[in-house]
Amino acid sequence: MVNGFRYYDFNSIPTKPDSDDDGLGDADERDEETKALMPDTDDDGWTDGEEVHSVYGFKTYPTMPDSDEDGLIDSIDPDPLDAGNNTMPDEWHKTEFIQGLLFSDFVSNDPRHRNEDFEWGQDISQWACIGSFRDLVAQAYNGKRGPQLLMLAISSYPGGKTVEGLAKIEMNAIKAISKIDKAETKAIKISHFLAGSADTDAVAFGRKIIPGDIAKLEGMEVSQHGIGVFLSRGVNIPTVKKVIKVGASDAKSAIPIVEGDLKAGEIHYYGRHVTGEINAGQEGTTLFPTTTPVHWQGKAYPGTSTLTKEEWKPILQQWADEAIQSRGYSEWPTTYENIVYTFTSERYGVKEIKVGLNPKTGVATIYPLKGSQVYKWENSQWILK
Repeated sequence: MVNGFRYYDFNSIPTKPDSDDDGLGDADERDEETKALMPDTDDDGWTDGEEVHSVYGFKTYPTMPDSDEDGLIDSIDPDPLDAGNNTMPDEWHKTEFIQGLLFSDFVSNDPRHRNEDFEWGQDISQWACIGSFRDLVAQAYNGKRGPQLLMLAISSYPGGKTVEGLAKIEMNAIKAISKIDKAETKAIKISHFLAGSADTDAVAFGRKIIPGDIAKLEGMEVSQHGIGVFLSRGVNIPTVKKVIKVGASDAKSAIPIVEGDLKAGEIHYYGRHVTGEINAGQEGTTLFPTTTPVHWQGKAYPGTSTLTKEEWKPILQQWADEAIQSRGYSEWPTTYENIVYTFTSERYGVKEIKVGLNPKTGVATIYPLKGSQVYKWENSQWILK
């Protein structure tokens, strides 16, 4: 019961008038259609109470991260109710202009999911924000983690962006991303920064954070352009097993084959289409023939070849390369692509394969379509293809 009424489908702590201590009582949360167990329902950096009670002088919408829909979330918008006014006044304290929003999901002791550790060290009037805020805000999940906000502060003097201003922004981002331990997360953060900063030299930026990874790609003879593409797409470089070069010789791009996971990459296609251990018994699956047959439901795979399961790994990498080259790509595709590639003659009992290309992870899968030793699992039995 709240204020004499009983609500259903409304989660709260019945012994507390304000379950999430956000300054907005549970009864008011129900009226405002906010969540009583989430201090900041829309993950815009202001608590529900701050938005409703106009703590900052504005009564904003607690269920909309960008009340005036101008591309700036409320907590960093100089006037969150006027889409035409995005000039930050001099009197705002510079720590309110937070680069740390980029790294907010790593800050566990901040109830607003804001990190105020990063200051610009200079006045912030006449600065503007750029970046795709709303797409990133939308990824926040149940208030448990702050949204991965990509925020760039670019000097907007009449002369345009200043080199000095951009360098300061990049240095702050480099310091923060370098503190992240997990390589996969670090790669994602680099890609987020680059997505909003067209003026940043991607390779130079990445070299200051992950020099060993950049050196690895250079050792694989990936061009500077290709390395920049890897960084912008968030490739976890330590997991790259092979690169497939495409495009003109003077500016070759590259497509990676990564270690991957159960859904994509070498772990996926090897585990599903060679050893048969991933998604075992799944209808429609084909396997590459080996010296040791796979058994599903007690039925041995009839196809055979002279290759062991482990020997298939480099072979499949080479076949993926051939299939991709047959398409004549000048760049790593930006959309998912399926490539059907037919050999001029059978190889190890395989005549035709399909290669799947993911725009973020590279070669996602490879499996046989036809051949004298290729069988598909259908209706609990192996059928020759």
